[in-house]
Amino acid sequence: MDSEWALSLYEGLQERYPTRKLIPFAKRGDCDDTACFEIGKGNKVQLIHGFAAEGWEQRKEFNDFWEWIEYAVKCMIEYNKEDGIE
Repeated sequence: MDSEWALSLYEGLQERYPTRKLIPFAKRGDCDDTACFEIGKGNKVQLIHGFAAEGWEQRKEFNDFWEWIEYAVKCMIEYNKEDGIE
């Protein structure tokens, strides 16, 4: 993400989920899922569905960045296999 896109995501998340302190760092291109750090949650990564109603935005929580990376790579492989990309 470039800084302009990251700022836009950050502002949108703050507006939609004002009780959470989410810092986005990655976004899926095929859906509204955004990976974020959350202030006060240590190294955990939050997977947020960016346009869900407040209280329904949480998709998954990962113990750390590396657990999220593993998940993201598996999703990318699965997505590319479905599209027939080899």
